[in-house]
Amino acid sequence: FLLKHKSSLIQKRVEKLRLKAWMRRHWIFGMKSLGQNLLTETFIRIDILVLTLFTDDKAIGIYSFVAFFFEGIFQIPYLFRVLTNPTLVPLVKKKNIRLLFSELKKVVFLSSSITLVAITSAIVLFPHIKCFLGLENDLLSRQLLWILLTGLGVHSFFSPFDNILLQGGKPATQSLYMSVIAGLNVFLNFMLVPKFGLMGAALATSLSFSLSGPVVILFFYYSFDLKAWAKFKNAI
Repeated sequence: FLLKHKSSLIQKRVEKLRLKAWMRRHWIFGMKSLGQNLLTETFIRIDILVLTLFTDDKAIGIYSFVAFFFEGIFQIPYLFRVLTNPTLVPLVKKKNIRLLFSELKKVVFLSSSITLVAITSAIVLFPHIKCFLGLENDLLSRQLLWILLTGLGVHSFFSPFDNILLQGGKPATQSLYMSVIAGLNVFLNFMLVPKFGLMGAALATSLSFSLSGPVVILFFYYSFDLKAWAKFKNAI
């Protein structure tokens, strides 16, 4: 009885230590990815925040109305990113580059195709919605929408693997990547908004979204030894 009791106590202590180690591991991972989570929510609103420093309420209202369409369509590639994340984890973990690229091609095709259809629909319907609401500056609004949706269209080709660094077990690198593109967005907005106003904000945001794809590819390439992956038999 004493031996069983002692064995039970040891087992509980071991389980408690394992739980603490697991919680510590999750805490560290979460803290390293904190920058990613915070900046993801603010990235698409940097332009409006900068506009508040240089323009009046009327201009911000016009831009915010256009941004509603932009943010709504943005949810499409974002959804594909969320759906793709669980698939990326085992492929990156096993260094299966062949299946990884094959899976990404399928998702990228779906993400970009549906996003481009939504963009086309928004461009076609937008003038009618503007007329229905009786809003002013119709030409300016359409120009802002075209610029913003162009960047979003380019981004839709890269969005499905935008979190690949995080899914590959590199949360700090993912946060660094997000900090780089958020910093780029802030820089471009402060450079363009004072000179071009609303058009500058739209152009800065569009460029930031377009460049986020090549930047994440560079981070992925230099963070993982892709050449070494080819040596694994499951990547042949």
